[in-house]
Amino acid sequence: MRRDELRKDPTYGTWRSMKARCRDPNNNRFESYGARGIQVRWNNFREFLADMGPRPKGKIIDRIDNNGHYERGNCRWVTPKQSSNNRRARRPSKLTAKDIRAIRRDKRSTYKIAADYGITPSHAWRIKNRKTNATV
Repeated sequence: MRRDELRKDPTYGTWRSMKARCRDPNNNRFESYGARGIQVRWNNFREFLADMGPRPKGKIIDRIDNNGHYERGNCRWVTPKQSSNNRRARRPSKLTAKDIRAIRRDKRSTYKIAADYGITPSHAWRIKNRKTNATV
């Protein structure tokens, strides 16, 4: 496959994204992958393709053991719904009901709110938009 063809290949995109999450400290997902020691054990795309095969339409890569590496025997193609059922436990929020009500009323950007409350911007957005099970 030529380089310009590879860039359009969804399987190649999956492999590149996987490497970036695990190896690039500037990647916004590095903290959840590379910083935890998760590694990509496929050194090149051909090895990855030989082990995993082409990415089926509507599927994403998933690690069977979330603390394990991206490697043969620990990866599979699954639907996004199946993958969402295979997550590691999250830390419970330290926010109080009062904090949650204040966040929902706050007109500032989610980034500023997140910094003030020590939460991620996506968590602040979910609270503001009532997309979380945070109760008051």
